[in-house]
Order: sequence, then structure tokens, then C-alpha cells
Amino acid sequence: MPISPQPRSIRISPMSMCAGCTKLRILAPSRPMQFESKWIKVKDINTHYLVGGDGPPLVLVHGGGAAGAESDWEANLESLAQYYRIYAPDLVGYGKSDKPRLDYTTRFFNRFFDDYMSAVGLERASLLGHSLGGGVALAYALNHPDRVDKLIIVDSAGLSNELGFMGRVLVPLFARVSRMRGDYVHASLMTGGSQREPSELFTERLHEIRVPTLIVWGEWDGYLPVKWAYLAHERIKDSRLHIFEKCWHDPRRKNPDEFNRLVLDFLEQ
Repeated sequence: MPISPQPRSIRISPMSMCAGCTKLRILAPSRPMQFESKWIKVKDINTHYLVGGDGPPLVLVHGGGAAGAESDWEANLESLAQYYRIYAPDLVGYGKSDKPRLDYTTRFFNRFFDDYMSAVGLERASLLGHSLGGGVALAYALNHPDRVDKLIIVDSAGLSNELGFMGRVLVPLFARVSRMRGDYVHASLMTGGSQREPSELFTERLHEIRVPTLIVWGEWDGYLPVKWAYLAHERIKDSRLHIFEKCWHDPRRKNPDEFNRLVLDFLEQ
């Protein structure tokens, strides 16, 4: 398996090689990119989102451990917005969006995102989701294939309820701390939400995904083991796999320049 000489933390599987990956991009904006802070009603939920940049629409869906879209995508927003019109919502319960006290299950987030896409008027877009956001993006691509151009999932939920070693140790601890702080979103997510509504998994439906898909994972992800990346790559027909070596659950932050270039090259194909 070839290893890029710089940076050493990157490994690309042979199937992920593409002509665009050899292109050079200047990812530092000539001036700071301006993002608008907007609000929209998603059903009865006041929802905050960032929008900025020019080009085809690209929706960024943050992870479950994030404070919100701005903090979760801070290393990626400006570079991606040089080429795409970025939409980055604060999912319900996060950031500036409403935080109703209820069971935050994966199915609930999936339904919310469906409603958000309709409310903001995006008929078709590419999706980039990390962790919880990856599962949300997967669900949307399966349920609305005609509305997705390309799909990018990063250390994604939605493939298994199995946690890695760090997840088994830390998730129960974080859930207790979240409950003590009154953070019902994280507490509910970390305990699986309502037992009446289990996590929505897509392992048996991956073969249904027909949009071009990029799967990105950290080799040492202690929460969502990397074996699920290989399984997704095997089952999604038109997919590419990129593994960041010696990286944990968030390769976007360990090597943001390489990550941004990888995403842009894939979207350009």
C-alpha cells in the first residue's frame, strides 16, 4: 500500500487513487472568507446555520461531540468555501440552534436533517459528514439519492453500535458528566437515546448507495473502529477509501490541509 512521503500520517489505498489527487491547490484564501450567520425554522425548531462561498452547494454535518458547526469545521470552512457554497447547520441541540429536552436518537437527527434540507431549499447538494454527521449524511443519501451529488463520510456513525476501546471506557463517563451538567443532548446520544428507538444502522443497505462516495477514517479511531471503513468501501460500489495513519477519530484536525485537498480533489472528479 503506497505511502505518501509528506505528510507521513497519510495513507491512500490503491482504489482511492485518482487523477485529481496529483493536482496542486492553493488552499489559503487570499482574504478571510465571510460566512453569513443565518436562521431558519425547521418545523418548530429555530435552526442556526453558516453559509458562505461560491460554487455548487456542499453541506457540512458536524459530529455528536461538537459544540456546533463553526467549532467543528473551523479547520475546513474557508478552504472548502473557495470552491463551493458551504452550508453548515448547527443540528438541533447544538450550537445556537434550539435545544429541546427530549430523546436525541439517530433517527431523530436523520429526520431533522431531511426537514432542514427542504427548509433551506437545497434541491441537490454534496454532503460531508463527520461521526454522527456521517450517519446523518448516509441516511440522507439512502433516502434521497436523487438529491445528493457526492457523499463524503469521515469516521462515520451509522455502520455499527460497536464501540472501540476508548468509546467503551469514555462514553459512559461522558454521559454521566453530561447529565450532571444538564446537557441532555450528549447524555441521550451517549446512552443510545430512547430504548424504544434504537440507533439506525445502514450496514445492510450500503449496497444501495449509488452516488460517488469518499470514505475517510483515522487508523487508530478508538471510538468507531477502522474495520467499518473497509466494510463500507467493500459494499458501496462507487467508493474510494482514504485512511489517515496514526490518527484517531478526527483526521480533519490532525492534517487539515491534506484533508481539505483530498475532499476538493474528490468533489472535482
